[in-house]
Amino acid sequence: MTTKPSALLRGFTLIEMIFIIVIVGIMMSLLVSSYQQRATNVKLTKAALQMQSLLQAASAYYKTYNCWPDANSTGQICKIEPVPPPTDFTPVGIDKDPWGGDYTQATATDSSQAFTVSATKVPKNLAARLAALIGATSTVCDNNLCTVTARVNSPFSVKLNLAT
Repeated sequence: MTTKPSALLRGFTLIEMIFIIVIVGIMMSLLVSSYQQRATNVKLTKAALQMQSLLQAASAYYKTYNCWPDANSTGQICKIEPVPPPTDFTPVGIDKDPWGGDYTQATATDSSQAFTVSATKVPKNLAARLAALIGATSTVCDNNLCTVTARVNSPFSVKLNLAT
């Protein structure tokens, strides 16, 4: 005697299982894509904030000592007696950009009236977005990596043209 299993005891068919797996796969791909986009936005925001912090620290240094700090905080370029200003001006915890590159700081070569900060290992596909966030003055790319540079001018660099 064979009996038919009741509707409650039957399992899922193969078609139903495949349908569920496809739906779960689509949902997972959407979640991963959203996570990657959010992680990229966090890195861009972090880099922009760090570069702005470095530029603000350099501006504060200039306002205090009337000269820019040394390019990489390794030496003394201000000649102030009797006590020279400190050589380390960078905010604590800012040493590398979110992509593992070093931040470089320099006094602009065209005059001593500007100071630059560069992020050195920005992925090429993100360089334009970072440049727009910080108002970068230059972006130089080599293969898939770019260097994005921002500049701050001396707060006292206004030149007055006084005619007598």
